[in-house]
Amino acid sequence: MAENNNDSAINGVNGDSTSEFFDDTDFPPLKSPKTPATVDIDRLNTRIADLEAEKSESKSRIAELKSELEKLRVEKESELEKLRVEKNAESERSESNSKAAEAIAKRAAELEGEVARLQHDFISASNDASEANREIQKLNAEIAELKREKEAVEGKVKVMELKMEELVKKSDDSEKLISGFMQKIAEGEIEAEALTAAEENGGFSVGVRSGGDGGGDWKGLKEKLPVIGAVSAGLILVAGVICHVRYSRN
Repeated sequence: MAENNNDSAINGVNGDSTSEFFDDTDFPPLKSPKTPATVDIDRLNTRIADLEAEKSESKSRIAELKSELEKLRVEKESELEKLRVEKNAESERSESNSKAAEAIAKRAAELEGEVARLQHDFISASNDASEANREIQKLNAEIAELKREKEAVEGKVKVMELKMEELVKKSDDSEKLISGFMQKIAEGEIEAEALTAAEENGGFSVGVRSGGDGGGDWKGLKEKLPVIGAVSAGLILVAGVICHVRYSRN
């Protein structure tokens, strides 16, 4: 790394390659993707809402049928009773009206048949209501099971959210660590460039101390150049390892 910077400085080209290897676009912000657990929760909520709607509709239909059957039964019984009274009155008034009485009796028999049919229909409706109640109980059990599944899925989602928060925190710590390494790399490269420039100028930037010619200081600076280059290369290697670990987690 130090040798590349030296060549760049000699050729008059800016040797700062930090921005080339560590662009902000290399670190996109973490997003919270829509997990399969979230999709399952949405599906369960939709299924529960549908079952609740079916349950409410069944109850309403059963109540409506019961009310209609009761109304018909009362009407037919009232009409039958009226015909019976008329039949008795006609029989008492005159035997000449026997044909009318027979007609009334026939009608009464028809009405009795209708009442029997209505009673049969009422029993069938009651059986249907019992079946509907059993279906409602089954639906309630299904809803309870779906709610338990929903709670279990929500618990898993909570655990996943906590893990995501932990990963985000680790990512932030990694970014801070990388920033620190970047700063150290930049400082090392600046110092290396300054020493290289001093060497090319024949030690012009190294001041001569009083009582000496400054040769010892220049010799010490020259000895630091390989060390600074090695440190810069090591810091770049560590930063690369951290980046690799960070993207592996993502």
